Amino acid sequence: MYSIFHPATPSHDGALIIEGDKIDKFAVRLPLSHNLEEVKELGTRHTAAVGISERSDAIVLVVSEERGTISIAEEGHLEIVDETTLRKRLNSFYSRLSPPPAEITRFSWFTHNAGIKTLSFVTALLLWIFIASKTDTVNRTVTVPVEYKNVPSGWQLEDPQPSEFKITLSGPERSFNFDQSSLVASIDLGKIKDGYQSVPVTESSFNLPSGIGITTISPKQFSFRAYRVEQVDLPVKIKTRGKPPKSLEISEIKSTPPTLKVILPVSKKSSVTELSTEPLDLMQIDQNTALRLRVITPSGVSLTDENQNTVKVSVTLTGKKD
Repeated sequence: MYSIFHPATPSHDGALIIEGDKIDKFAVRLPLSHNLEEVKELGTRHTAAVGISERSDAIVLVVSEERGTISIAEEGHLEIVDETTLRKRLNSFYSRLSPPPAEITRFSWFTHNAGIKTLSFVTALLLWIFIASKTDTVNRTVTVPVEYKNVPSGWQLEDPQPSEFKITLSGPERSFNFDQSSLVASIDLGKIKDGYQSVPVTESSFNLPSGIGITTISPKQFSFRAYRVEQVDLPVKIKTRGKPPKSLEISEIKSTPPTLKVILPVSKKSSVTELSTEPLDLMQIDQNTALRLRVITPSGVSLTDENQNTVKVSVTLTGKKD
């Protein structure tokens, strides 16, 4: 019976007729109504429901998975109803089929044909829930960037991988009405330790809207190397090459500022004791000069202010004494 909802099966097109507890026919062509004013923009199912009610004394229920509504067709008229109205219409219909005996008491309305009433209501409700919740489910694959949170003070990450995750979202079509660029993978790094490590990534790592779930995550881990760092002041050493012209000698070379603040791994604190500049060619200097030179930082060391990556170098020359 579920095959009527699958577009690739022969039973998808047409109706299913059930006699008792057995399927009698499937792919049945139903009479369609020509009353366009009654049907309006509705589809084939609603048109067939009106057509059946025009040609018989049946009451016809139509469930719309697109709109999530239940409609009743009777005597050539179609009406969208809520659960309360549906129950009343079914009760009225079955009462006409089986009129109550004259001795029915005032309380018998609650018990008369209770099984039929309950079965009709439950069947309609379950059918609506099944169609509205199952056939509306869609899957979409998106790429989501990574952000970190709760990184402890005094720690630095190296070579974090990946920079983004590919995830497959699943949910009703109506739940996808949101800005997918707002999705991020938020990685909690509150418990990192020294060295290489991996953090598992789950559905809870993503800021998903209501009604959306995740079926796949790729990759499933976030990997990185972590180490402790410290902020220190290091002196700037001016690197030179060559000599000034023979008639001149250097009186003073100084850097402004003389030191720069850097962040370096605690493990390198004893081996990295100074910063050096790019080479200064003394052969090109024949007078007192001030210029800016770029500061070279060792591997793993970074300036606290990346915009301050040069220093002012002042060169003072004097003439050689005979």
